[in-house]
Amino acid sequence: MAYGNSKGFVPRPVHRLDKHTSGVILFAKSPEAARELSKLFRERGVEKGYFTLVKGFPEKRGKLVSQREKFVESLAFTVEKSYGTTSLLWIDLFTGKKHQIRRQLSEAGYPVVGDDVYGDRLFNRDFKKETGLRRYFLHCSRLSFARNDGKEIEIISELPGDLKRVLGCLE
Repeated sequence: MAYGNSKGFVPRPVHRLDKHTSGVILFAKSPEAARELSKLFRERGVEKGYFTLVKGFPEKRGKLVSQREKFVESLAFTVEKSYGTTSLLWIDLFTGKKHQIRRQLSEAGYPVVGDDVYGDRLFNRDFKKETGLRRYFLHCSRLSFARNDGKEIEIISELPGDLKRVLGCLE
């Protein structure tokens, strides 16, 4: 907000991340841009990629699809690396409903590490003691889309230090 105010515009968020989730979040500089970007999200014109650490060992690649009220929610995952009791996944999120990644992975038997709402509290308690994790291990690492002038935009966010330290503890 301070940056926008110093540059003469009001930043407008066009999507959100769950509390305790880090990574890319997109802001528009004008109401027109906010409307256009919001439309892209609604029409699934934005590709979203996440890293997450889950309890357990899912198959190397998979897709999760579920019906929630009148919406179909879907994501695909790839196992990037497995550790003692956990697996690091890359998630391609196709929809993006509230708590979707956390809920769908938990329902599939692979809860996000650090998530006490949908996850395994006892596992998380011990994991946090061992690694120092203080939140969900969930990070929005990539957003990409085509602007209405055709220009491709890709925004990347590396894993933050706290999550890199957790992976270091697991090595």
